[in-house]
Amino acid sequence: MQHQARILIALWIAAGCTYKEYNTYEVLGGEDAGPREVVGQGGAAGAGQGGTGGAAGTAGGAGSSAGSAGSAGSSGIEPGADCTGCARISVLSSRVAEYQLEFDSRRNLSNSLLLWRVRVRDYVDNVQVMAYVESGDHIGPEGGYTQEGAFSYVIMNASSGWQDVGIDLGTFQAFRAPSIQDVDGGGAGAGFDPGNPFDKSRVERVGLRIQPLSPSGVFTPATVELDAVTFSAPQDLSADFSADQAGFELVDPEAATISLVAQ
Repeated sequence: MQHQARILIALWIAAGCTYKEYNTYEVLGGEDAGPREVVGQGGAAGAGQGGTGGAAGTAGGAGSSAGSAGSAGSSGIEPGADCTGCARISVLSSRVAEYQLEFDSRRNLSNSLLLWRVRVRDYVDNVQVMAYVESGDHIGPEGGYTQEGAFSYVIMNASSGWQDVGIDLGTFQAFRAPSIQDVDGGGAGAGFDPGNPFDKSRVERVGLRIQPLSPSGVFTPATVELDAVTFSAPQDLSADFSADQAGFELVDPEAATISLVAQ
């Protein structure tokens, strides 16, 4: 009997040693960051890898219709006060939100620098923030982004502070239709030029795509604040979200909610 009891005790101890507690998220302490200087620049498409201190890469050469900026660095600044006169978007961890402006008529943004002033207010992990400009269908045949567009993104988190994420459309080639080329001038050896389908002179929409990059099991939403979106030309498209959404709307309202924070 004593021998059986010792065996049961040994099995109970062994089972207890295999128990481990797993936490799927952590609580972020402190207040939220307030307005401050630019700590990271979102590069145009084709940008390089961001360096330390928050730089997100410099613009690449013309000719590419899509690309990405490097990861935004941490600001090293302690969180501060809430933003005022801004838009606040809360995105479910497993979803993607797009905050988009659809133009009534196509706009010429050929030489415009578009910048979103944005920060991750609260989240347990990284968030991908992508600025995009499109002159054609929003979604391609494979379910991805159409070639008739350009985009640039940074990877941010709650410690990154305010960032300018944007696209310099002046670095992109003009629209070029597909064509058959006579490469040797003799009528033989003709080649096909696929052209450049993105037409920055006839833009249909601009937007910001927010995707929480959460590990499995995290259910807390990502909260992102938008202070403003600015266009170098035409400047009348710029908005600071202090009074209204300036025509921008959530593409999928089931993935996110939006509210305006008064000044």
